[in-house]
Amino acid sequence: MAFTIPRVSFMVVLVSFCVLSIAILALKTSTLNFISANYETGGFEISLTPTPQDPRDHRTLGFLPLYLYRAPAKLAIAVGALSMLTSLAGLAFAIFFWPDGKRTYKFAPRKVLSVVYLSNALLVLIAFIYLFATHAKSAHFNASYNDPQSGFGPGSVYTGGKFDLETWVCDLTAFRGIGNQFNLYSIQCNNEAAGRWMFFSLLLLAFATPGVAFWALGKEIDRIRQGEESLRKRRASWHSDGWEEMGDSRTHGLDGLPRERFVGAS
Repeated sequence: MAFTIPRVSFMVVLVSFCVLSIAILALKTSTLNFISANYETGGFEISLTPTPQDPRDHRTLGFLPLYLYRAPAKLAIAVGALSMLTSLAGLAFAIFFWPDGKRTYKFAPRKVLSVVYLSNALLVLIAFIYLFATHAKSAHFNASYNDPQSGFGPGSVYTGGKFDLETWVCDLTAFRGIGNQFNLYSIQCNNEAAGRWMFFSLLLLAFATPGVAFWALGKEIDRIRQGEESLRKRRASWHSDGWEEMGDSRTHGLDGLPRERFVGAS
């Protein structure tokens, strides 16, 4: 079975789609793991001003705010998993069940794959909008915030708005008053930013995939039809040439001679 340019192009897009989906799964899983590991771990001291030697400039802050968006990460994981599965299914089809002129199907591969990948692209779009919308409307850390009850909030848990994890960890990283926690928050900040922008790349690939599938299968079907048409023409040409050279089998023998001469010779 030939690996034609349309077939290879489709496979390359699917491999890219699968790899990107796995990367997003890993990064968004790290988001939920970070939340789970640090949600009830107490707090740490931060310096409110550039003079950390002054004890009055220190306050305790909880690792995470009280109000935190979790749904975007869960939706991203679900969509990433679905994208990975659909890309793997498409790869299996491209490797083992690609049209070759002999294979028959109980469905129209071109239409089915296009609809499946377009539906997946719409789900990726919904998750993308949700992810970026929650990031845009997230609150921001304010070191001077005072909860009416005590400090940043009860138990030093920050209550000044609802955050997505990226905004929270990146704000604290930029604040630079978090002492020994800087590396922890800096790494997670990079992971969160990478996961969000990878989702943008996933969105582009998600909408490219149905188009590539439709084009690749269309090209392959056209190639098979052209090959079949060319074979029919060659067969017709051979038949016509053989008819003229060999003559009518009713009046000519197998050697092309008139039947009477053929029979007499035998």
